[in-house]
Amino acid sequence: MCIDLKVVDKTTNTNRETCDFVRCNNCDIIMLVDNGIERCPCCNYQGALMWEQDGYEEIIYDNAGDILSGLEYNFSYKESKHE
Repeated sequence: MCIDLKVVDKTTNTNRETCDFVRCNNCDIIMLVDNGIERCPCCNYQGALMWEQDGYEEIIYDNAGDILSGLEYNFSYKESKHE
């Protein structure tokens, strides 16, 4: 069975190499975010972000599409990825 969970790209750092793979306990959105942030970029709630997948807390941003599809997540890079 394919789960097809959507992952939102909320990274902002243009010099990123890795990003955090998290879910917000407040708004329940699964996302990639800049390393170390504590406030959800979707609902602005402080302290509600948790790791989404054990062993994949931080992932290499340029490989995120392949990694997440292998875990049965649906992910598309921001248009600004290659800027």
